Amino acid sequence: MQTISEKIIGNLPAPATGNKLHYFSGATLQGKKAPAGFAVRITAAGTRSFVLFHRTNGPIGRRWGAGTPTRRAERSRCATRS
Repeated sequence: MQTISEKIIGNLPAPATGNKLHYFSGATLQGKKAPAGFAVRITAAGTRSFVLFHRTNGPIGRRWGAGTPTRRAERSRCATRS
């Protein structure tokens, strides 16, 4: 099982253009499981943000932003749980 850490998130490669999502569904962070749909979005400029994709009564997915690199990975995982 994959583990999420600030070092791993910091080492994720940025795409040449646009943005890319790196999913961490089911990964562990300090012994706790990340929720399904938890991802890190990275832009070509290198900006990283935490997002959570989920569905509400239908096939349309929604995205909720949990923070930017100034927030720690642990706080972002906790924010997606509420």
